[in-house]
Amino acid sequence: MGQAQASSTWDTYEPHCDIAPGMYRIIHDGTNKVLQIHEENHKTLIIRDRQGQGSDNSRAQNDHWFILRSGDAFIFKHYQSESYISGLLGLPVGAQPLCATRYPTTWAVRRKKDSLKCAITIPVDWDEFRPKDSYIGIGVNSTSVRLCIIPFAKKEELDQLWRLERIGDTTYEEDCANNARELERQLQAANSRCTSDELELLAMKQKLVAKEVELANMQSELGKQGEVLKAVQNASRKQAAELKEQHKVLDAIKKLLNAKEPTISEDDEKSEDSGVLREKVQEVFSGEKEPPNLEVGTDEAVKDDTVGDRGLEGADVENYAVENSLNKQVPSSTTQEQQRKGVESHSLSNATTEQSLPEPAAIPRIGIQTVQPLPASVEQKLAEIGFFHFG
Repeated sequence: MGQAQASSTWDTYEPHCDIAPGMYRIIHDGTNKVLQIHEENHKTLIIRDRQGQGSDNSRAQNDHWFILRSGDAFIFKHYQSESYISGLLGLPVGAQPLCATRYPTTWAVRRKKDSLKCAITIPVDWDEFRPKDSYIGIGVNSTSVRLCIIPFAKKEELDQLWRLERIGDTTYEEDCANNARELERQLQAANSRCTSDELELLAMKQKLVAKEVELANMQSELGKQGEVLKAVQNASRKQAAELKEQHKVLDAIKKLLNAKEPTISEDDEKSEDSGVLREKVQEVFSGEKEPPNLEVGTDEAVKDDTVGDRGLEGADVENYAVENSLNKQVPSSTTQEQQRKGVESHSLSNATTEQSLPEPAAIPRIGIQTVQPLPASVEQKLAEIGFFHFG
């Protein structure tokens, strides 16, 4: 097959039954590469350079194998995938594949004397193959791992030699126990987390219930506020309707006022005529020391003017003259005024304040040429209150 020939023969290889169970690397002696399972095709066995300590741990552990004892033979079980190295027999020699399956195959290990090199073969009695000078074992063709015929009488071939490197004392059973303990620890941690999560979930449920109660209260309060708002809206609509009616009333009043503006203008003109009348009265009494009181109202002025136009006769003339004389008289003595009774003084004061009449000299336009003498009763009354008659 073109492989390099070794100097020794297979006669120097003996069955090695004292391998201690544990964790090993299976190293190809000719290339110093390690036996692994393909990362994508998990049934294919390959050889590859070993991974350094700083590399991915999963890839670094891909070359770890448990060696399990089975009588005088051994079983090789992969550490990660727990698959076994299996050889499918019964096919032509060139077509017999070697792969990783769930079904274990037992292998015999034959180690060279005073060396770590060994051959991994099908476990059959050595003496049965002496006449045939050959046996079936695990070899390497390029990078693929295969079953091959190992000649007994010829030189050893490096492609068919391996080394077993022990990397741990943990057996598969111990590893299973460790895994079980680890799984139990992880389960306890998961249970603790689950308990903590349950407590947290319970607290969250309580908070949720409190929030629901608070939300219900808020909804009730919002309902009450909605009713109040509805009442306010109704009141606002009512006020708006009332204001609208008031605007209508104001518009009607405005229309009435606009309709009465001509009448008001006529009243203003009458007021102006009354002012002119007052001016004429002042012109008539311009010769007197003190003009008559014109603020008693337009109606009184008009009344006086009307009386003047008709003329005063008889008793009316006498009363008018008496009142005018009373307004012009001055009491002769202050002492006599103090002796008068309060009622008479008050009556005189009221009579003087209520009406200020013009002097007799200022009545030419009334049409009276002479003034009749005052009756005796009037003169006597004037004498009693302190006034004197001038003839």
